[in-house]
Amino acid sequence: MKELKVIKGTFVFLLMILLAGCASTAKPGRETTSNYSRVSEPVKKQLMAYNKRNLKQFVAQFSPKVEVYDLKTGKLLMQGKKAFSARYAKLFKNTPELKCEIVKRIICGNFVIDEELVSGMVAGK
Repeated sequence: MKELKVIKGTFVFLLMILLAGCASTAKPGRETTSNYSRVSEPVKKQLMAYNKRNLKQFVAQFSPKVEVYDLKTGKLLMQGKKAFSARYAKLFKNTPELKCEIVKRIICGNFVIDEELVSGMVAGK
């Protein structure tokens, strides 16, 4: 259960980093359908690849400089696509039933924040 909480927090953080570099075309408080699609499309691709356990497509959605932190301690867990890819290669290999569902999505400007329910995790893997 602890692993699930860390992964859930990690994804929220990663999604915010992924979209932080996007330039907004909508005025604050006046989101457009095209802005919604533009900022949510990378997240949609990331989620689909994750659920298929398609490592190449999943990793492609992240910056080469991706950093993953433990949100409780602030400790850097991994840095760069090589470390990121290695971590998720192991996860995808060891969790054939892995699945992520979006419980709630908030889009504010260039940020997508998902509350996710991850199932199929195997303890210790």
